[in-house]
Amino acid sequence: MFYLVSSNVSALDQDKTVKKGGLSGLELINYSKKIRAGKQMFLFDACESGSVAKAFARIQKDTGGHILYAAASNQLATEFDSLGHGIFTYTLLKTLEDNKKLNVSLLSGGMDFLLEELRPRFNLTDQTFGYYRTLEAPNFAIKSM
Repeated sequence: MFYLVSSNVSALDQDKTVKKGGLSGLELINYSKKIRAGKQMFLFDACESGSVAKAFARIQKDTGGHILYAAASNQLATEFDSLGHGIFTYTLLKTLEDNKKLNVSLLSGGMDFLLEELRPRFNLTDQTFGYYRTLEAPNFAIKSM
């Protein structure tokens, strides 16, 4: 079971601590079902976030949605002090900053492009981002100037 935990949960190897201080993938999915919106986009900057993204993609077949996530189900979401963020958040913010017009697909592509530029600098041999878009999800604008 995937759990999204905040940085103040320090004992990740203790199930009781993780369950008390985090939100399970099932809880996240149930919250998303209550959102009454035609367009949903979820961003997960967490280790192993690909596992919850797959579950979101399955339940969003009815409503449509976009899910961007920082790591595959067996990967870490790497953070670097020199960037001031994790790799995922850094590429997200930089892509938003550098582009006057974006839709969700272009955002994902821009983040992937930056990841490739950063890969040799930070030795990111195994780091991958993920993007799910259900067929019913419109590719909506998220930034336009």
